[in-house]
Amino acid sequence: MNNEHFKLNTRRWLAWGIGGLYAATIAFIGIWGAIHQIAEYVNLAVGFAGGSVSGILVFYFSKKASEE
Repeated sequence: MNNEHFKLNTRRWLAWGIGGLYAATIAFIGIWGAIHQIAEYVNLAVGFAGGSVSGILVFYFSKKASEE
């Protein structure tokens, strides 16, 4: 068995699992706040989602710029 291939797959599955759990938690907080009309929870979820998306965009654009 190729050890590097195993490590890559393990990191990939962990990243997708943790990312999915994070996204589900953000969605739950936002939906819970909207149902119970708690504006702070909705704002918190929107802020975390925006921060996550901007972090991903910065990561990929900086990676693309460094390759050029």
